[in-house]
Amino acid sequence: MKGIGIHVFAGGFTMGMKKALPVAGQLEIHNFGRETCEAHDTKFMNAENWKAWDDYRSDWKDCNFCYGNPRCTAFSSYSAGAGKHARGPRAEPTRDIWDLCYFGIKAKLDLIAFESVQQAYSVGRPLLNTIKDELFVPNNYRIAHLFVNTAAEGNAQKRRRYFFVAYKNNRNFNIMVPEIPKYRTTVGDVLKPFIKRKTKEGDLKSKQFKYDFNTYSCMNQHNKNLIPALRDGENFHKLARERLDVMKTLSPYHYKKWIHRTSNLPFSLHAPTRIKWNGNCPTICSTSHSLIHPKLDRSLTVGEIAALMGWPKGFIPVGRDPIGQIGKGVVPATGQWLGEQIKLYLEDYWGEEDFESTFCHKYNEWIGTNYSKHNNTIEKVFRLTSYIPPFKEIA
Repeated sequence: MKGIGIHVFAGGFTMGMKKALPVAGQLEIHNFGRETCEAHDTKFMNAENWKAWDDYRSDWKDCNFCYGNPRCTAFSSYSAGAGKHARGPRAEPTRDIWDLCYFGIKAKLDLIAFESVQQAYSVGRPLLNTIKDELFVPNNYRIAHLFVNTAAEGNAQKRRRYFFVAYKNNRNFNIMVPEIPKYRTTVGDVLKPFIKRKTKEGDLKSKQFKYDFNTYSCMNQHNKNLIPALRDGENFHKLARERLDVMKTLSPYHYKKWIHRTSNLPFSLHAPTRIKWNGNCPTICSTSHSLIHPKLDRSLTVGEIAALMGWPKGFIPVGRDPIGQIGKGVVPATGQWLGEQIKLYLEDYWGEEDFESTFCHKYNEWIGTNYSKHNNTIEKVFRLTSYIPPFKEIA
């Protein structure tokens, strides 16, 4: 059993997958994350288009499954943009997903899986239906839809995500409930070890990739003026709504933007936000350099963001846009869990059992919560988002 990653970029997904199954490497097109992958022993194979991945056949010829993390714009294009290339199942932003699926089918892989935000199953459903009807059903694949929350692994984030899994119908794909920890870690649990030592930063602009760079210096002076005033869990929008006098005193620039606003959100959705020490971390994404430390008046460092994402200790991104590399990834613990489900499928662990309930009588074990059989018999849905442990109590 061996897998190949496709559009995994810096390899967060691969980190977890390697703990469950062997991985041959990553097939890429955007050449993003090469330095990080190669620094941590993941073969990185880049090409101009998916057909050119055939040049690396000697590396992936023995693989029987692929997994990927296509860009989220493949789904957000349904609700944004205009013009024939911006929207619909064949919109230009959906290219990554089509690449992954075309490759997996041409390679005759047993299982093809990819991750995205949960909007994939709502605004993105026309794309999923098109892929299912045109590619997978004619090639004897069935479909499983998985909805997961990385907080279920005890991660400090509430990161709700969706996995599309296409699998050959010669065996059954079902899921086991992950081993839920007693408590979920808080932001403070993750960041406390970093308080008294300097953590690695990433230069978001320079091509020199200096890791002693202070990301806080990238912020403009207007933002810096307001950041010390932010309270626990507060961002610029909340500050203006509840303490406008403070904003007026510290930053007339932001005050004017609020007074003369033409929408309810005059500041960016990614406006600086002070995260809660005893709470969860907002979803890590490419713009998370605007997350402010809960105790210190500065942005989170690259090392802190990697830790909050669940990257292993000492595993740091190298190369351009290090925060973007982290944010585009899958939490490693979730990647490992999916790898374990793929392993059960490849081993034909489930035999003839294709579940109508959450209990496997044959093996006397529980599987995923809220399993529901879709109206279409070739589809089934698993929801694991309800498995969220409480926060750890801080002494």
